[in-house]
Amino acid sequence: PAAPANAPGAALGDALAGAAAGEAPDAALPDAALEEHPLFRQIRAAGYRREPHLLLATLRAVAEGRLRVRPGAALDADGNPLSATYPAGLPMTAEITAALAAADRRLR
Repeated sequence: PAAPANAPGAALGDALAGAAAGEAPDAALPDAALEEHPLFRQIRAAGYRREPHLLLATLRAVAEGRLRVRPGAALDADGNPLSATYPAGLPMTAEITAALAAADRRLR
């Protein structure tokens, strides 16, 4: 089932659905042409929308000690390399999705 149009990530979902329907840009296009393609613009817009929430979640993780940053290293709360504990990165998707949903509610 499709997500509601105002759901977090709905624009990206719409863009990906369009790509699945054959609306993806030709990979042989020059970069400038690719950047003008609607799918590319929708994906970029979705990324820009998430970026401030990602930044805030990252700063919060550092402040709470869930993430430690040292020269040349990102460590978990126990001082282990983050890449060993979380190979895909510190899980913040739920936190960011909740922040996007809260932002959407404030805009209504």
